[in-house]
Parts: sequence; C-alpha cells; structure tokens
Amino acid sequence: MLPSEYISFTDKFIKFLSTAQGDVISGAELVSDAEKLIESIPGRIFYHNFKFFMDGLDTCNTVRRKIGERLAESDYGDGYGYAILKYIGDFEHVDKGTYLACLIDAATKDFITPNEAMEFARIIERVSLTSLIFLRDNVEKKVLQKPENLYAINELKTNNLIYDANSGGYAFELEAFKINAYSISYLDDKSHRIPELNEFPDGISYLVTGQGEPYRGWKKEEVPVEGNELVLNTK
Repeated sequence: MLPSEYISFTDKFIKFLSTAQGDVISGAELVSDAEKLIESIPGRIFYHNFKFFMDGLDTCNTVRRKIGERLAESDYGDGYGYAILKYIGDFEHVDKGTYLACLIDAATKDFITPNEAMEFARIIERVSLTSLIFLRDNVEKKVLQKPENLYAINELKTNNLIYDANSGGYAFELEAFKINAYSISYLDDKSHRIPELNEFPDGISYLVTGQGEPYRGWKKEEVPVEGNELVLNTK
C-alpha cells in the first residue's frame, strides 16, 4: 500500500467528521476504504476497530457536523482527527471503538466537554479492557474494601480513576463515573448518575516533603508518620 493511500484515507476521514450527513463522503465508503488498508496485522486491527467506531456513531445517531465543530474546540484544535485515528489504531479490542464513538457522541450533545472527550479517549486507549470492565462493574459501589482484581486497581490508580479511601479500601474518582456513563455503559438501557463532589468518600493524599502540593486538593489535616513522608487525611 502506497503511503499516499493512507494519507488519502486520513484526509477523507477528517472531512467526514466535519461535514453534514449525506455530503460527499458516506460512512460505508470510509469503512470500505479502511478495509483496503489491510496488509498487516496492525492494518487488520485498525480496520476492525474502525468499523466498530463507525457502527457506534450510527447507533448513537451522532450528528456528524457537530463532531468536527465540538472537537475542534478542544486543545487539539484542527488536529483532533489525527488523534482519533491514532487511538483507533492502538485499541487492543474492538469494543474500545464503540466506547470512543460514545464519547464523541456525548461531546456533541454537551454531556461532556471536548477536552474531556479527548482526554477520556486517551485513557480508554491506555487502560486495558479488563480494567475498564472492572470499572463498569464496580463504579457504583461506594467503596471497594477487598477487591479481588488488584491488577485492575493498580492500573486504574495509575490513570487517576481510583484512589485510597480514608476509611480504608478504594473509591472511584469523578472521571471514572463519567467514563462509565458516557462511554463504557453509554448504550445501556439504565441511567448512570454522576455523584456530586460532596458525595465522594474522603481520600488519603501523600505528600513527600519539598515536592509541592499533593494531587487531591481538599482541606487537609497532617498526620506525622515515619520518614520524610506525610499522610494527609482529607476532610
């Protein structure tokens, strides 16, 4: 496959995202073009992920013109289309193509901001499908006291989707609730409520002396521990 054909597909996809339905380029035409890119395992993975992404937009009845309008308002500017294509190519499972389509639809309907859509897309690309399913199945629990899947816990903590609860166990961040409601479980029949900030369990923040403020910005009460680390109980 000549590089020019990849460039042509990319340009056509970006144009698709910024024009009204029925104008110039159809979704079926794009999927057909993507299938022609299959010459390797990465190409085959991209095609299947892309097909699920396009099917997801159809399922959500996404207004195509609004995709370009909204995502161009993000920090990515006119480069949002290239970022989306990269995420699609990097997804290890086709379900993530659907998750991405749901995020974009949520942004076009003002459920989330354009920057949130792009940031959540990056998180979905980076977090394994197993951990995303763990998030979906557990996010509505107030606190996880003894979770069995510690791999998922660690991965979600690394991506700032879960934190150590002050009372013990683990609690989900606001972003986890949004990713579940507007991506992973977006097409479910049930509604997924986003808690108010004052409903989240208190968390423990860790501050190493001389390293500046901790991640969580709540009012803190210092409790001394051994060494040069302070455990900050949040209220």
